[in-house]
Amino acid sequence: MTSESFRKEVAERLDAVVKSLEPRASVAFPSCLSAEERKYVHHLAEQFGLKHESKGRGDARFISVSKDPGKVRESLALGGPSAVLAAGGVGDSRTSPGRARGRRR
Repeated sequence: MTSESFRKEVAERLDAVVKSLEPRASVAFPSCLSAEERKYVHHLAEQFGLKHESKGRGDARFISVSKDPGKVRESLALGGPSAVLAAGGVGDSRTSPGRARGRRR
């Protein structure tokens, strides 16, 4: 299970992307994340209409998250990732059905 502090940090970083005035705003998450942490980042990005993909190979693999202009408006209507997380609306990715789009097994 991912820690509450990790989930809060991810939500804050995704909030910055969602609320940015830059149409191509993005954030990269480091290659040192565990598989569970990577899954959570993909899950939360998907929940808020952000593009998310893994890039690189082996130990250099990392997650890049960026705006998807058509979907971000929906996310803002919900108050952004931090607001929903604070309200308890998005928990650990293991409790959510399905898997994040674009993920390979």
